[in-house]
Amino acid sequence: MDNLKTCPMCGQIHKVVDDEWGTIYCCNEKNFNLYERLFYKIDNVTKERWMNAIYNYLEKSPFKEKAGYNYYWKFFYEKTDKTPEDDCKVNLYHLMKQYPYQVIDRIDRILLNLSIKYPALSDTFYIGDFAGKRARLLYCESEEKRAELISIFSILQEQKYIEIVIKKQDDNSTYRLTYKGWQRIAQLSKNNNVIKQGFIAMSFDVEVEYIQSIFKQAIRQAGYEPQIIKDKEHNNYIMPEIFHEIETSKFVVVDITKQNYGAYYEAGYAQGLGKEVIVCCKKDVFDNPNTRPHFDIAQKSMILWTDEQDLLSRLVRRINATVK
Repeated sequence: MDNLKTCPMCGQIHKVVDDEWGTIYCCNEKNFNLYERLFYKIDNVTKERWMNAIYNYLEKSPFKEKAGYNYYWKFFYEKTDKTPEDDCKVNLYHLMKQYPYQVIDRIDRILLNLSIKYPALSDTFYIGDFAGKRARLLYCESEEKRAELISIFSILQEQKYIEIVIKKQDDNSTYRLTYKGWQRIAQLSKNNNVIKQGFIAMSFDVEVEYIQSIFKQAIRQAGYEPQIIKDKEHNNYIMPEIFHEIETSKFVVVDITKQNYGAYYEAGYAQGLGKEVIVCCKKDVFDNPNTRPHFDIAQKSMILWTDEQDLLSRLVRRINATVK
């Protein structure tokens, strides 16, 4: 059923669709579904932080396509570990583990966002560019967004990360990123930005799609973003893309329940780069001499799981224990 509601993202009145799961919003041409009780009994600052996290997630995760149709991200909050019904569900409880609560972390994340939005040396911007929902790119949390934006710009200028190009009255000066700002962005991109990803190497057979779903959920619960090459939009040859994603991942999770030489190859490549490689196999497959994995990889310490919940909980624990 269509009706009008105030969008928690931008504060404007939007036409929305209510379904059995929650409310579907379309804000800035991005569809997202919020569980109907998501903001029940939470304070305004927490709500602003959750919406900042959602906005930045949507900015970096555009519409996906599955089976020929577009679908939308579904945001919910749940502290317990649950296997999702589909891979477009996002648990804010785990997403908030990556939130920049400290001012220094916020400034670093803001710099990265500015570099994405204004990638050219000649690009300029001013405070007014971040009115409304766009203030979420700068992680504004207070009700006085304008005052908070002025403070953020002041810190960026004090640190010599931005400079005034055209000075105007009433905080309407035009700014651009400085060389020092770009140096800091390069450092963050190298040391930080690539560290929050876990790569999945496995067969794409429909028989093991449920394992892929559990892998994604476990990686998110551990505070990382899952990457599997079949979900990535690109126009390049497949192997360079796979190498790039492994190189920019903190670790690799490999399934050998369903034999796949490509997954073996990707695991070996990651191991050669010094990445943490976590191998998983269903126990009855491993114990069966007719289906037991190849000798070389069978010698590696791996997660031997019995059911889906066992795999989920053990994989989360293994990531948290071994990935530094």
